[in-house]
Amino acid sequence: MSPPKKKRPLRTSEGRPEMRNPNQILAEAASRISGDPPKKGKKLELNSYFRSGEGHRMANRILKDNGVIPQHRHDRKDAEAVETLVTDLQRYNRKRQDLLTGYRDRLHVAREALDRYSKHVAATGRQMPVYPSDSPQDVDRRVADAESELSDPIA
Repeated sequence: MSPPKKKRPLRTSEGRPEMRNPNQILAEAASRISGDPPKKGKKLELNSYFRSGEGHRMANRILKDNGVIPQHRHDRKDAEAVETLVTDLQRYNRKRQDLLTGYRDRLHVAREALDRYSKHVAATGRQMPVYPSDSPQDVDRRVADAESELSDPIA
């Protein structure tokens, strides 16, 4: 087993080894922080905290530690969840409508191509090898089928 490598000392910007102890490093970092805390040097106001009683404080602490929140905050979370659901539902309906519109447009294009093909066969009497000879589909019925399929709940 090889001997452990020695840690290289930290270097200053000039390349010299940095010779500072942790207290100096912390003091320098603290001096770079701009401003003082807003209530530095003032007494903490704990009267309302101690006015509530020891049992009440202990019960609140147990509830907080176990993730139980007050009813008004729970109601607010529920309202935010409902807003999120409504937004998601609106987004889903827009996407669904866009999909159905695109599907309807592609069906119309396919129907027009099939009509052109049928006219070509009627005019020349020959079938083109690229297209199959298929009867035209009812676009509105196929879109209605797609809509009903999309509106069915997911199994």
